[in-house]
Amino acid sequence: MAKVATFPGTSIQPVRHIMVGVEPTDTTQLGLQLAVARALTEHATLTLAMVMEPYDVSVYVRMNTQLLDRARTGMRHRLHTYARLARKAGVTTVTTFFAEGMPGDVLVNEAIPQVKPDLLIVGAETKVGAHRHFGSQVAYVVRYAPCTVTVAR
Repeated sequence: MAKVATFPGTSIQPVRHIMVGVEPTDTTQLGLQLAVARALTEHATLTLAMVMEPYDVSVYVRMNTQLLDRARTGMRHRLHTYARLARKAGVTTVTTFFAEGMPGDVLVNEAIPQVKPDLLIVGAETKVGAHRHFGSQVAYVVRYAPCTVTVAR
């Protein structure tokens, strides 16, 4: 790892654990690529976190237990596919985190306390459904996360 200049009275802690927020959309790619590159460079553990939003599935699916279970299974399958890609790229320790709720709230109040990453990487903006943007969730994470946050753009 490259040596970083420090100023008197300050220090930079090494990144040992990176968490990246991934979504069931193609816009996940940039954040995931950045997280994999950082994990390889810094020999860090990588946790991929996916949060199923209420808006990820229709009302009809939410009301049908079997369809909702299928939606969860599909998202978990995609999460594990991303984990396989990270391992194939050379990251030795890859874990996953899956939950349901609003992404910002879940990442800040559930995922980070449980996973304890040094760095969280999230994408700047994605579209879920026709008109939703993830930007407000990212703003929430940047404001309230107790760890360093990198926003991939």
